[in-house]
Amino acid sequence: MKTQKPRGPGYPHRPKFPSERPRGAPPESTGAETNYLHKNMEARTPMVVKLVDNEEIRGWIEYYDRDMIKLNRQKPPHLFIRKENIKYIYKDETEGRR
Repeated sequence: MKTQKPRGPGYPHRPKFPSERPRGAPPESTGAETNYLHKNMEARTPMVVKLVDNEEIRGWIEYYDRDMIKLNRQKPPHLFIRKENIKYIYKDETEGRR
């Protein structure tokens, strides 16, 4: 005669199917930001950086790291901008018309 194993606090439920298993936390970084910045840095794409206070700064990305970007402009000063102060960044479509 078969005896069943006791189920209790020491014996957690084991899911039978992979879909029943709990998923891990999503990755902290997907690499999309790095790819976007790197692609536009290499191409020297004219960009607009919108800051959290809604100020817009135009230039091209010279350098970036985990915490900041360096934005070069037509006329100095070139700027180091901390990412925490950036609302978003987009390509400057008006630059081609100038």
